[in-house]
Amino acid sequence: MKESNRQIGLGAVLSYLGVAVGIVAGLLYNPWMINMIGKSDYALYTLAMSLINTFLVDFGLSMATQRYAAKFIAEKNQTAVNNIVGLIFKLYLIITAILTVLFTILFFFLENIYTGLQPAEFQKFSVLYIMVAIYSITSFPFITLKGVLSAYEKFIPLKVCDLLYKILTVGLTIIALLMGYGVYILVVVNLISSIIVIAIRIIIIKRTIPLKMNLKYHNKQEVKELFGFSIWTSVSTIVMRLLISLAPSILGVVSDSSSIAVFGYAVSIESYIYSFVNAINGFFLPKLSRFSVYEDEVARKKVMDLMVSVGRYILYLYALMYVGFLMLGDKFVILTVGSGYYESFICTLLICAYGIVAYPQQIGNTYTVVKNKVKKRGIISLVCMALYGIIAFPLSKYFGCIGISVAICVALVAQTILMNIMFKKDLKLDIGKFFKECYLKSLPGMLVFIALSFVATRSIPLTGWFGFGVKTASIIVIFAVVLLTMLLSRNERKSIKKRIVKR
Repeated sequence: MKESNRQIGLGAVLSYLGVAVGIVAGLLYNPWMINMIGKSDYALYTLAMSLINTFLVDFGLSMATQRYAAKFIAEKNQTAVNNIVGLIFKLYLIITAILTVLFTILFFFLENIYTGLQPAEFQKFSVLYIMVAIYSITSFPFITLKGVLSAYEKFIPLKVCDLLYKILTVGLTIIALLMGYGVYILVVVNLISSIIVIAIRIIIIKRTIPLKMNLKYHNKQEVKELFGFSIWTSVSTIVMRLLISLAPSILGVVSDSSSIAVFGYAVSIESYIYSFVNAINGFFLPKLSRFSVYEDEVARKKVMDLMVSVGRYILYLYALMYVGFLMLGDKFVILTVGSGYYESFICTLLICAYGIVAYPQQIGNTYTVVKNKVKKRGIISLVCMALYGIIAFPLSKYFGCIGISVAICVALVAQTILMNIMFKKDLKLDIGKFFKECYLKSLPGMLVFIALSFVATRSIPLTGWFGFGVKTASIIVIFAVVLLTMLLSRNERKSIKKRIVKR
């Protein structure tokens, strides 16, 4: 248990470090890299990557690897682990072979698809397409390795590898571009970094995990079950992706390019918030799988205790970011992209609103995977997608980017409500207890935090980036004081003090 908590704790720290590296890369490295290779070449590179990534869907097999391996590990059945991992790896190889054929056929139609490219641009694009396809096909089957590491709760090496990949990619690209190499080096660097990290993951698994993947194993019933689980897992993931990715197209039909640009910036801000809150998602699946071996009542109590403790942590983190953006988001938008993008502030608040309830319930969402309720979750996602489709066009037509943001907000709030009904009825979780422990007990502290943040940000007369920095610091200090004095329970404060003393 101690080792499990250590892996989760340090894994979370490394995960947040990886998020920070990604944000810094987005803000500093990406603009520099685009300037070095030129906007035209970067556009061709982006086009090649987006085309290939459109088809790179693992159909939920990565989640299946983690779910089934963790289940058999909890049951102490290593033979079953060896069999299921071997079976999933073979399925990955089959998908890879299909993708190889698909990419090959698609190559001969590129000229007919991208008729707007000049001859010189198309020649460069076709080379980039081949390189990106090779890179993607080479690395695709090894997604299994991440699922295996997660199932065995090896979160520290898992996140070290993820962080190493980001650092290698950025570092090698900077060196290569400074040496005068062009756009092709971006793909080469990604391939080299991917191969290095895959090799490290294989070495870690061989040295620390008793896995002997059985590639000879085949079971029709298990294949059928895997596909059922994977397809419904994919439905939920794809629907969530479509809610955001379809919005620019809807705006393009009923609104104008200005609305698309404003919405696009709101989505980029939302992605940073999401990456921070979602950094620990998936860490608790092995632990929840171990709970499933207990009697139902005991298992549900353990799940609820974990759901409350993790939920409170995520709620506080999300409250800091959401309230901070509520107070200063308009200033941030104006400072970064100008007053013409002010509506991005409102759009971001709308898109992120559902997360106040949904994100703290990550344990409940993960438990649906453990209890194999992914089909019902997928149906809920489809219902919400239908709702989104009904309201998105009229709202976008009359209210532009704010209208589409309202549509996304309504669909996601509906999904959150339906998921809570499922938690109560299908998983028999005490959702009333969750809201009482997470929200009701935190309400006085949250109201004080919001009030003090409002007063502080309106009282400080400083402007510009310096003023923004001072106001941001004041919100963080206020939150830290309220957290320690009002939000954390006595046991939580004791636990933090004990950990600090140990270190």
